[in-house]
Amino acid sequence: MAPPILNSISKVTATSEPQVYLVRCNITEIDGITYDTDFCSRPDDPYGVNPQVREWLAANPDFPIDPYVPPTPEEQREAMPSLSAAQYRQGLVGAGHSPQEVTDAIAALPDGRRRSPSRSSGNTQRFSNACSHSSSRSASCSA
Repeated sequence: MAPPILNSISKVTATSEPQVYLVRCNITEIDGITYDTDFCSRPDDPYGVNPQVREWLAANPDFPIDPYVPPTPEEQREAMPSLSAAQYRQGLVGAGHSPQEVTDAIAALPDGRRRSPSRSSGNTQRFSNACSHSSSRSASCSA
């Protein structure tokens, strides 16, 4: 089975990881379908279109690589998954808050906030770092 074909690269953006790039490119799949896509290129990935991308990068050292721009706190918050009330409680209790402390904080929230504990602010600000979330942006690569 032949690998996809790299037709062109229009943009390269650095990520938070050294030598890992988000590449905007045009490829043709083995079934003949051609399309533009964002591709995460890692230096040690021998699969798919990545070897062609790496060869192209080596052959075009003067092609501009846009710098990595870390996500803003708002972008990080937006990328966090929604949590159910049970997941939120479990995370807070797992982070060392007593079940009663969590119940009291939720009870102190205005009515509209009780039904949506997935986004912490206001009275729950002290719990905002209790749950750990991994976030990703489209401009960064996830392993």
